[in-house]
Amino acid sequence: MTKSLEIAGKPYQLALHNATVIHASKYSETSGGWGYPSVRSTLKMEIVFRNKDDGQDWPVKINNQDLPLYTEQEVMMISLEKHIIGFIDKQTRKYYYTDDDFATLLDLGIALYKVWLAGILIGITAMMLVPVPYKFIAAFLPFFLFWIVYILKKWRINREFSNKIDTYLSDE
Repeated sequence: MTKSLEIAGKPYQLALHNATVIHASKYSETSGGWGYPSVRSTLKMEIVFRNKDDGQDWPVKINNQDLPLYTEQEVMMISLEKHIIGFIDKQTRKYYYTDDDFATLLDLGIALYKVWLAGILIGITAMMLVPVPYKFIAAFLPFFLFWIVYILKKWRINREFSNKIDTYLSDE
């Protein structure tokens, strides 16, 4: 089953595929320590779905989510273009996202390096032009404004994707 979605003026193909989980591994990865301010642990999952239609294996790495997946589980994969974004558990008929950052996944919105570059360049320029007592504010205000615009645009795109996908899946 495929469905065409239009997000931010661009068409995307959403598809459902019958699949079996052939490998499900959960582990914790620790980072930080000597020379870093804090030690933290991140939950990671490595999943391999096997498409029942063509036998192709689709590996997926998931960060910071504990999804109810186990080996030999029957699921419906949810793909957006060539990316696995979720699955539907056939027993419970609930769906879960494996990735909810669609803007980054599909390179939509403003690129992060452009936010940094524009914020730094405009901040340096503003710092040169503004009188002494306000130099600190003038240097960082453009960066914070660009950062807020970046976050809001990314949030809006992700929200639009999830709303359209949720509507499609609830209708099916």
